[in-house]
Amino acid sequence: MTTKIIDQTSVREGSFFDRHAWKILSGVMLIIGFFGVTDILGGASDLQNGETVLMHSITGMSWNDLQAQSPNAARLIDAKFRTDGASLVTLALLSLAICLTGFRKGERWAWYAMWVPPLWMALTVLLIWKSIQHPSFGTPVPVISGFIFFVLWMAFLIPTYRKFFPK
Repeated sequence: MTTKIIDQTSVREGSFFDRHAWKILSGVMLIIGFFGVTDILGGASDLQNGETVLMHSITGMSWNDLQAQSPNAARLIDAKFRTDGASLVTLALLSLAICLTGFRKGERWAWYAMWVPPLWMALTVLLIWKSIQHPSFGTPVPVISGFIFFVLWMAFLIPTYRKFFPK
C-alpha cells in the first residue's frame, strides 16, 4: 500500500478495488483449491453426501444405486472426480500465482490472465446446467457456488480496469 502525504494528511492511492481486489480474488482461489483437494481425496463419494442433488439431477438415481448397478461406471466417475479435483487445484495455484505477482503489481498481462477463472466458472455452470435431466431435484451445488464465485470475481475484477489501463 502506497501513501502520499498531502498537507500532513495521509491519502491512499487507488480505489478500494485497486488496493484489495487481489486479496479477494486470492481468497476465492484458495476456496476453489480447497474444493479441489477434497475432490482428490474423496473422489465421487461426495455424490453420496454433499452433491446428491447433482447426482439425482443428472442421473435420476443415487450414487449408491449407480455403484450397485454399474460398478465400472462408478469407478470411471470417481476417477473423473479426482482428476477434476487436480484441475481445480491447478487452476487455483496458477491463478493465485498471478494474483500475488503481476496482478498485485498492476501488470496488464495479469489483468487479461485473470479473465480465465470467470470464463471457467461460467462454462462449468453452463455445462452442468445443460446436463440436468431431472430438474425436480433442485439446483446442484456447483451451479450455485459457481454462480456466486463468478459474480464475486467479476465484482472485483472489472473495477480494477483503470489501474491496469490508466488514461
